[in-house]
Amino acid sequence: MNNIKRITALVMAMLMSILMFSGLTNVKAAQTAHVSISSASANVGDEVTITITASSDVKIELCDLRINYDSSILQYVKGFDAGGGGTGRLISPNATSFDVVFKTINPGTATISVDKSTSYTSSADEDYMSLTTSSGSVNVKAPASYSSDNTLKSLQISPGTLSPAFSPDRTTYNATVDADVTELVVSAAANDSAAKISISGRRMDPGSNTTTITVTAEDGSVKKYIIYTTRLEDGQEATTEAESKT
Repeated sequence: MNNIKRITALVMAMLMSILMFSGLTNVKAAQTAHVSISSASANVGDEVTITITASSDVKIELCDLRINYDSSILQYVKGFDAGGGGTGRLISPNATSFDVVFKTINPGTATISVDKSTSYTSSADEDYMSLTTSSGSVNVKAPASYSSDNTLKSLQISPGTLSPAFSPDRTTYNATVDADVTELVVSAAANDSAAKISISGRRMDPGSNTTTITVTAEDGSVKKYIIYTTRLEDGQEATTEAESKT
């Protein structure tokens, strides 16, 4: 009797193994779609066409792609539903290749990419296909008439003073502020009125701080001026250069 039970158990185990293996072989692997974006070069003022393509080993039934691009360099013309702020949406139940037209408005290199977290593709057999992507870019050159002057003509901070004194050709400075200073006021003027200035790192924390003044010339070339500022701890006082010499 025990032999019969053992044989029966063995047969059942073999049958279960066969069924499990058969089930696993029928499970379909998740399908994958890849989205590629072309690149281009242009001069400021030109229009460029970028091709965005979805491909897969199986037929893609739906594309719903969210696109990001640098709106400080590229201006959307046509090809998708523009969302503003450098975003757009491509959606189609049958197309897998899309031509998008941009106008170049400033020199520089603009990246165009797909937001994987909000994009979607599907096949006939599955509602969802995993997505891989690659980015494209547009390299925009400035006209020869554009200025390359990316220097400052003046730079001041408050409170505190720069050490050494400001010079357009010098790009690094030091400063010290008292313990109660939480923000550094920076006054900067470009040598060329066509250049643009941006400032980061004004907040002052105890210890070392870095403030960066970025000057972008009309032709897109960049120069950075950096101020290394030490905010003193409570009870400390700033020592002027004259006091330190004394």
